[in-house]
Amino acid sequence: MTDVIRETAAGVYLDSRESFYQDARENKTVGKPLPTIVWIKRLPGFSKEGSLAALEVCVDATKTVVTRNGKQLPEGEMFFGRFYFNRIDGRLKIANADIGKGPKC
Repeated sequence: MTDVIRETAAGVYLDSRESFYQDARENKTVGKPLPTIVWIKRLPGFSKEGSLAALEVCVDATKTVVTRNGKQLPEGEMFFGRFYFNRIDGRLKIANADIGKGPKC
């Protein structure tokens, strides 16, 4: 888990990232090159569980090669995510997210 994630995330989303990073460490999962952010959009009026703000992000991981326990996984995919922010400890932090896969964002 990175310090940036700890500083910018909380709640359900932080819990999910902790599980993700733990699994990646235990199974020696590596992805290179890093995925590319295609776009980020504000989502005025969107809320989840009382969130104050929301962003939608499109990520292109089609060129990312992922290995897990030394074995290459199938090709990367396009991902989209909606990230919901709450004010926690005086800062806006990602508190929840909906993440999906698709042929394109």
